[in-house]
Amino acid sequence: MSSAVPQPLRFVQVNAFADRAFAGNPAAVFLVPPATAGWSISDELMQNIAAEMKLSETAFVTPADVGGSFAKSTRFLLRWFYLSICIGMYIFIYIGVYMCVYTHA
Repeated sequence: MSSAVPQPLRFVQVNAFADRAFAGNPAAVFLVPPATAGWSISDELMQNIAAEMKLSETAFVTPADVGGSFAKSTRFLLRWFYLSICIGMYIFIYIGVYMCVYTHA
């Protein structure tokens, strides 16, 4: 695992609990390419990206199935960060991740 970005990372900025842009709870959701096992990017890189995004939460999701893809996987790994710390569970970030995985992946 490296702190360098292995390739461009896709992300979507979502507004949970909103029916229009610039409303609700903003969050960034990064669709991280699958690794052989676990994460293809380091915790340090995820934290640096979250700090750069400057949103209330930044989530990272990757397929949990070995060799899986977003389109075919049924299980996912999820990490979410605030500007400077890894944080606990907030329901709106789950809503944002669900929307991204099933509409953008």
